[in-house]
Amino acid sequence: MVADGRFREDLYYRLNVIRLRVPPLRERHSEVPAIVNYYVNHYSAKFGRRDITITSQAVDLLMVFDWRETCGS
Repeated sequence: MVADGRFREDLYYRLNVIRLRVPPLRERHSEVPAIVNYYVNHYSAKFGRRDITITSQAVDLLMVFDWRETCGS
């Protein structure tokens, strides 16, 4: 992005001194309900739908799913 001129070079080097480690979702199962809720609300608003729901059983399945199987790890 810096080479393309889409990001300021000086800002890139200032921000590049901070390293943030965000663990993969498979290590943060407790965040799944909040993520599901965010996307349900986002797409409900985007498509003007108020009837989109996700069952608690579906959220439970997402929380226990072994994400490594689909992420190539």
